[in-house]
Amino acid sequence: MLIKQNIAEELNIVKTWLTVNRNCQFRCKWCYAEGTSYCKDDDMSFELAEKLIELQAQIGTEKILLIGGEPTLWRHTFDAIELIAQKGMSTTLVTNGLMLADKQYIEKLKASSLSGISISIKAGNRKQHEKITGSSRFEDVMAAVRNASKLDIPVGFSLTINSLVLNNIGEIAAVVAKNGANNLFINFCTTTFNNGMPQKGYMPKDKELIEKVVSEYDKLDRIFNGNVTILQTLPSCMWPQSFLERLENEGKLTYGCYVRNKSGLVFDTKGRLIVCNCLYDYPIGIFGEDFWDSDSFKQFWKSREVSEVYDQIITYPSESCIKCSKYKMCGGGCPLHWFVNEPVDIIPA
Repeated sequence: MLIKQNIAEELNIVKTWLTVNRNCQFRCKWCYAEGTSYCKDDDMSFELAEKLIELQAQIGTEKILLIGGEPTLWRHTFDAIELIAQKGMSTTLVTNGLMLADKQYIEKLKASSLSGISISIKAGNRKQHEKITGSSRFEDVMAAVRNASKLDIPVGFSLTINSLVLNNIGEIAAVVAKNGANNLFINFCTTTFNNGMPQKGYMPKDKELIEKVVSEYDKLDRIFNGNVTILQTLPSCMWPQSFLERLENEGKLTYGCYVRNKSGLVFDTKGRLIVCNCLYDYPIGIFGEDFWDSDSFKQFWKSREVSEVYDQIITYPSESCIKCSKYKMCGGGCPLHWFVNEPVDIIPA
């Protein structure tokens, strides 16, 4: 085990996402996977899942997240959860929550070795839910929230702020809390890709987004009794500095993502390693071809080819960032942001 831990520390990898399927009950307009057509037949085989889980155990990864599509629709979900636990790792299920409205499914979760659940909240009312997801099952999602809130398993509730929900964040927070949620994790809609082309899609304008979050934050914080965290993926220089400092001091602010420090791995349904879920069409390596165990993966991960990929993505978006004291934390924001926006229009000179 010590050797595995040293490998993990050396590679700086702390978590891995397994994209186990593309099928989903919803068709969220801002979803990063829209370009995959939510193919029902695009599932990860359990044989491949076993091999990828074993690889993570060899590396010493601490956490595996099951994601989709919608992983609760994957027929191997519970087998994977048990295997991950047997290998000494934790498992978080990233879900739209719909299956958790089923009490039988809840009982299966209770009996499993699952470590945590992350439920993505889409809307604050039925009409908005239909508009965003193409589904009328808003009440079922709220039933799922109620069921999940009673579990002994840690459950987090996340909200991706996009242009369709920007003006009723408070309503969404209130209705989710009314149904039992005791926390909220806020992140921001980013660039999506369709047929290889980057799109703004439903990204709010940065200044409008920041103004809304700052004005609504205290209300949200009261609703959840201080349990509201923001994933800050915009340039820090755009925010009121007193607001950021306050949240930093309260431990309610996290910065950037795993891409900037190469601390996470994302595998798609075919075992292709991708930099980010949004870049699902751009694999940088394939399990079984470019690597197959911890030693070959270590060699691959440290290769010039992989370093060049990350160097192209992780760059200073603006000259102003080079000397900025906040850059180490914010990194100039999400790298995908600059596929559709010009830094000169956003980052102060």
